Amino acid sequence: MAKIVIVLGDSGSGKTASLRNLPEGSAVVMSATGKELSFVNKNKLPLAKVGYSEILNTIPKVTQPVVVIDDANYLMTFENMSRSKEEGWGKFTDMAIHFYEMFDAISKKEGEQIFYIMSHAEISELTGQRQIKTIGKMLSEKIVLEGLSNIVLESFYDELDGYVFITTRTDSRSAAKAPMGMFDKKQVPNDLYEVDKTIRQFYGFKPIKETK
Repeated sequence: MAKIVIVLGDSGSGKTASLRNLPEGSAVVMSATGKELSFVNKNKLPLAKVGYSEILNTIPKVTQPVVVIDDANYLMTFENMSRSKEEGWGKFTDMAIHFYEMFDAISKKEGEQIFYIMSHAEISELTGQRQIKTIGKMLSEKIVLEGLSNIVLESFYDELDGYVFITTRTDSRSAAKAPMGMFDKKQVPNDLYEVDKTIRQFYGFKPIKETK
């Protein structure tokens, strides 16, 4: 089955930059904002600006072993802005359903693909933990998106080690988690290619290879 990995972090914390070493042909990047990558794209990672319809159409068809949905929280933000003049609570239900459908489609896909959902974080009013930044309370309180994945990484800048990923909970606000035995350190370098290797090895997936 395809796996979902949630990557949480503030703007500038290194989420997108972590893609820099993914081999050519191994990944596709779907961006809610369409902003250019924060590094020289020497490996020619395909990048496309997408909305919900493009994502839902792509998930069943995409064949690359790594699929990145970058700036995912902006999917809700942009929909909210486009519907800002609508009255009533129905639009918030629609926004929650649209975002959830993305997770649901991935969870139903067979194969050895890993989907990385990259998002800004916020602090939950209910739990006090970091979570995907959403609009409305249906996703954060009723569904809890982080519960739909066994792996949540937090992108962070450490004054000693630079840009890193946190792999396990480090404080009361942390949402980081991974299956026991997957990572041998609480903090690993900010390199999605190396992280992906570790996850694939844990699940018995074939390693990704460069294809031109």
